Amino acid sequence: MKFAPKNIFLIGTLALGLLATTYADAPEAEAKPDAEKSAETAVKVLYSTNFDEFIKENPLSLIKFYAPWCGHCKTLAPEFDAASLSLKDESIALGKVDCTTETELCDKYEIKGFPTLYVFNKGEKFDFKGTRKADSIISYMKKQLLPAVTELSSDNFDQFSKSDRVVVVANYKKDSEDLKLFNEIAAALRDDYVFGSIADSDSKLAKTEFKDQGIKVYRSFDDTISFTEKLDKDALTKFLGNSAVEVLDEISGDNYQLFMKSGLPLGFMFYEAIHDEKDKDDAKIVQAAKTEAKDKIKASLLDVAKEFRDKYHFVFIDAAKFGGMAESMGIEKKWPAFAIQDQNTQIKHVMPQDQELNKDNFRKFVEGVISGDIKPTYKSEPIPETNDAPVKVLVNKNFNSIVFDETKDVLIELYAPWCGHCKKLEPTYNELAELSQKFSNVVIAKMDATLNDLPAEKHVFPLEGFPTLFFIKGKTNEVFQYEGDRSLSSLIIFIQTHSSEKIDYKYDHSKDEKKAEAEAEAEAQAEAEAGEAPIDVEDEKVQRDEL
Repeated sequence: MKFAPKNIFLIGTLALGLLATTYADAPEAEAKPDAEKSAETAVKVLYSTNFDEFIKENPLSLIKFYAPWCGHCKTLAPEFDAASLSLKDESIALGKVDCTTETELCDKYEIKGFPTLYVFNKGEKFDFKGTRKADSIISYMKKQLLPAVTELSSDNFDQFSKSDRVVVVANYKKDSEDLKLFNEIAAALRDDYVFGSIADSDSKLAKTEFKDQGIKVYRSFDDTISFTEKLDKDALTKFLGNSAVEVLDEISGDNYQLFMKSGLPLGFMFYEAIHDEKDKDDAKIVQAAKTEAKDKIKASLLDVAKEFRDKYHFVFIDAAKFGGMAESMGIEKKWPAFAIQDQNTQIKHVMPQDQELNKDNFRKFVEGVISGDIKPTYKSEPIPETNDAPVKVLVNKNFNSIVFDETKDVLIELYAPWCGHCKKLEPTYNELAELSQKFSNVVIAKMDATLNDLPAEKHVFPLEGFPTLFFIKGKTNEVFQYEGDRSLSSLIIFIQTHSSEKIDYKYDHSKDEKKAEAEAEAEAQAEAEAGEAPIDVEDEKVQRDEL
């Protein structure tokens, strides 16, 4: 089993920090439920007794699964209520399920995090892929009523091409294979974009808008662009992902997923809004200061950023609000500042802050990252002066020399000091390290992944939860991720299974069984004394990023 993190932040979301709450995050103290009562709402309260009937009576609905104590749920509530009022006349129903009381219903739909939103269309369940703002919910749900592709003519083209941020229009002959493929792609991407097709490829409209058959993307924030490659689902999906975001837009919870869809690294432009301290609570003054700061940077760097938009998504990020992210990237509090980070590998390149952030230096830095001449920036604690304890301490600077020592098998734990599951694992992990001293070829090690970056020269270690354990096999340097439980016996078996040398050791597994029983009894007793009903949910990875 993968151990659940309390709040693991992908670097892109580290400082932006809008993570949905999980069952594992349930408050330890007694919760005081918030009934989410509102006079201005059309949201139907759902129970196991009326849920199926609601789905049957409403061909298109959006259901919120929530917990009253969940902060993200409380933030969503007024947005959800507002959307319900707007959508009630559109034959779109909104409902909500309290998972602290309707546990069986929430288990049925495998609810792991709060809030979780599902669209039910003619009884079939789909993930809600919009953002948690009323306007986004309304727009997203209205799209579900439309055909995947709208047929266009001179009568509706102008209005349609301006109907959303990104509108995709095709001009292909009626029965062509290209139009058939376009319709299939549109059906798959309908949640993300608005699609239309010119009804007659020989019409005056087609000849006015298109020089030839093909696809155009109309954007409210930028120029219209043409898709010039051979039509293919992957190619068009990537093209739209790159086209759907504005160069040097400000990143937020509302647009984070737009930037992530293409898989491109993010170029973070940290800026500072300068205003008097007395004006910090004046929204208009603060916004004007932000706009002025960003406009100054845009005037110098926008043209260069556009040149490299197929390589990176360049975004503004408020240094005052998200200084923690800048610090995590090793950036000093000197603004503006710029860094590129790959959201999959978490590898980052920080532009030297002793260089002026001007057009020429910006271009040289980006080109250097692309060519590989500029090396990644890694954060590391100092190498320990002594490292003689059974559990060896890893930092970025000594990681490769210890982990990829071909004469040793190495088990590593990536942990966070605040992580409750890491603390619970610690005594077992220490006991394992003591036992492993009997095995000459095995090293047990750990690294604080909040203070040290994972090097990626030899292997990219996926870090999605704390603690995460990997076994690196000596001689071959093969990497195996641990997916078992927390018991000592499971860890021993894992090492024996993957070790480069045979390990003859028999462990009394009944010890783990007795220990597990004792821990379960203690937890049940503690819950009973606190007056709380236990929540029986697998403690696995359950992130639902809001960004």
